[in-house]
Amino acid sequence: MALWLGWIPEQTEDYAPALRRIQQDNSLALRLADEGYDFEQFELHDPGFSYPAGYLLRDQNGNLIPENITYIKNYINNHYEAREIALTAPYGPFSAETIISEIQWRSTGPFLIIWAILAVLTFAVDFRDGRYGELLSKGVRRSQILASKVILAAVAAVGFAGAMTLIMTHFGLGAFANMTGFVVPSLGAMLNTSFVLNIFWLSAWMFFTYFLLGGLASLIAFSVTNSYNWAMAITVAVLGIAVGTTQGLTPCNTADYGLFAGSAPVTLGFNFNSLHQFFWLHMENYECYRTPVAAAVIAALFTVLIYMGARLIFMRGRLAMENDR
Repeated sequence: MALWLGWIPEQTEDYAPALRRIQQDNSLALRLADEGYDFEQFELHDPGFSYPAGYLLRDQNGNLIPENITYIKNYINNHYEAREIALTAPYGPFSAETIISEIQWRSTGPFLIIWAILAVLTFAVDFRDGRYGELLSKGVRRSQILASKVILAAVAAVGFAGAMTLIMTHFGLGAFANMTGFVVPSLGAMLNTSFVLNIFWLSAWMFFTYFLLGGLASLIAFSVTNSYNWAMAITVAVLGIAVGTTQGLTPCNTADYGLFAGSAPVTLGFNFNSLHQFFWLHMENYECYRTPVAAAVIAALFTVLIYMGARLIFMRGRLAMENDR
């Protein structure tokens, strides 16, 4: 909870300076119009502003042209008012949706590490405690044991994603209201939107897949090392790498990641990030991310392969020292 609350000011602290810059540019443009100055330099100062052609502010004798000045001032006010609105419009850089999305996304990383620990406790701890051998000796089938683990992973993922989405939405709306002074939708109304539904299902899918990945890593690690501590360490490392690719690795940041960025499209994290960009932020930057359909197909394929890998090891590997079926 402290992490979530700590990130909210970071997400909102740039709003006031951004709004102030727009208002200052608006005032400067109005003053230039009143005084009949040329806007060529101003367009260099603010590349987002484009002076409309055909509206001279002075005639051939250097006299001000009042009707053109009036038109330009209205144009300026409308332009900067639209930019102010765009800051906090739905999915704008400082919108409630963007704030909620960002704190939810940034919370994912630390919790995936916790997820790794839970995966080890779910899959590998029964090696150490001899639980697998006990169950097998009682006639419980391996497939039944695995099914119980997978169901637990699914329930945990859905429950955790639901709780996390509820908390993120609550604090995100509060941060947006404090930042802007606007009246925000109620929590109940926001929870009924497709935006929050997208937050929930993608979070649940990610948590489920990474839980299975942690389970697979812990099964492999324990099978190789026969050490519970090594299984824990290796699983945390595997999910740590997975989190790293989820949070920022794309083909577009080769300056930061070099050759690793070029391998991004084949990683699970990159494809989850592509879904996050589209469904949470409504961004369609397909130069840096996959299209949502392609990303969903590849992420689903990863989920299936991870499950099949865990199943293969679980069904054929040695779960206990005793002979088992």
